[in-house]
Amino acid sequence: MRPVSLDKVTHGVVLAKPIYGEDGRVLLSKGTQLKESYIDKLIDMKVPFIYVEDEYIKDIEVEDVIDDRTRINAQQITRNLMSKVIQGGKFELKDVQAAVDKIIDDILTARGLINLIDARTHDNYLFGHSVNVSVLAIMCGKSMGFNQIELKHLGLGAFLHDLGMGKLDPKLLVKMDSLSLEEMEAVKQHPMLGFDELRKYRELNLLASHCALQHHEKWDGTGYPRGLESTKIHLFARIVAVADVFDALVSDRPYRSRLQPYEAVEFIQANSGIQFDPEVVQNFLAHIAIYPIGSLVKLNTGERGVVVDVNKSFPARPVVKLVTDKTGGVLRKFHEIDLVKYPSIFVKEVLDQA
Repeated sequence: MRPVSLDKVTHGVVLAKPIYGEDGRVLLSKGTQLKESYIDKLIDMKVPFIYVEDEYIKDIEVEDVIDDRTRINAQQITRNLMSKVIQGGKFELKDVQAAVDKIIDDILTARGLINLIDARTHDNYLFGHSVNVSVLAIMCGKSMGFNQIELKHLGLGAFLHDLGMGKLDPKLLVKMDSLSLEEMEAVKQHPMLGFDELRKYRELNLLASHCALQHHEKWDGTGYPRGLESTKIHLFARIVAVADVFDALVSDRPYRSRLQPYEAVEFIQANSGIQFDPEVVQNFLAHIAIYPIGSLVKLNTGERGVVVDVNKSFPARPVVKLVTDKTGGVLRKFHEIDLVKYPSIFVKEVLDQA
C-alpha cells in the first residue's frame, strides 16, 4: 500500500485502509474499488489523502503507531470537550485520562519509528492535531526515560495544549489567508485562555496545565505569552512545542499544503537551539520516520522505488524496493536495497504519489 493525494486518485484504485466518518463509523471499507462518485465525495469531505493498494508493493503494510479505534475514540473525545469549552461548560476529565491511558498503552507496545497515519480533513484538524501531539509527545517522553506517571501527565498536557482555541472566534481557525496583526494578537491569547480553563480542574496536575500555557514559548526567549527562555520553560512544554510544530507542518492547512516528513524534520533540526530545546529535538527525531513506509522516492542513481522498511538507527537510510531503472523503465523483477549497506547511494527526492 502507499499514500496518494486525493487529487491524484483515479477511478478503479483499491482502498488499502478504511475511511472513517466523524462519528467513527466506516464510510468505505478496506478493499473497496473507488468509483468517481466515491472520489468526489472524499474530495467534498476535504480528505487530503488515502492509502491505496499498489501492484508493486502488495506485501507491504503501513501501520499507525496507535490503533485505529484508539485514534477515533480520542478524536471524538476531543470534539466533545471542545464543544463543551465553546459553550462555556465543563468536560469530563476522566474521559480524556482514559484516552491518554490507551494511547500510552499502544505506544509502549509499539516498535519501530513513527508513521502518522491520519488523513484528517481541514475541518477535523484541531481534533486530530490534539491526538497527534499527544502521541508524539509521549513517544518523545518515552525516549527520554519518563516513567508511566510522567508520561500520563505529559500526555494529558499535550492532549489539552490547544484547549484555549475553543475560546477564540471560530472564523480565525478556518481563515484561508494570512491573519492580520490584530487577528494574530487574538490567536496569541489561546495559551493563557487554555491555562485559565484548565486551572478549573483541580484534579489535573499543574504540569499538564503548563503545556497549554507554555507551548508557544521558544528556547531563545522570543516566544509567547511570557517570553520565557531555555530551562525556564517547563520540560513538558518544551516537548509539546516540538510535537505541536511538527504535526502542524505535516498537516494540510487552509492556507498551505502539508510538508513531507523529511521537510518537517529539516525545519525542526534547523531550529534546534533557537526555537526548540536541542535535547528534546534529538530524542524526538530519533523516533520519526523521515521517509515513511510507502513513500515513493528517487535515488541519486536515478532509480525509483518505494520505501518498504525504515532503519531506526539510521532513519535517513531506509530500505527501498526498486521499481524502475536509471532511465525510468519499469523493472521486470523488483529487488530491495538497504541504503545502510550502500553509503554512496541516498534518497535524492520524494516523488509525487501519483
